[in-house]
Amino acid sequence: GKFWLKFLVAIGVLLLGFAVGYGMLSQKVEDNTLHIETTKTEGCLPARQSKTDIQLVQKDVEILKEGQKNMIGKLDELLEK
Repeated sequence: GKFWLKFLVAIGVLLLGFAVGYGMLSQKVEDNTLHIETTKTEGCLPARQSKTDIQLVQKDVEILKEGQKNMIGKLDELLEK
């Protein structure tokens, strides 16, 4: 009688241990999946920052080109005088 009681308690403890381990593992997998999906849609932070930096540099280059065109126009006016 005592053997079967100890045997059933041991099996119960093992099942409980597996259930807790499985729950923790599945939650971790779910969290990682959510993180991966977020990264795929939004991009990772360094990539987003680089994209913003590139856009700023492109805007600065456009401003410099406009300024250069204006300066060339003014230089032409000065040379004509």
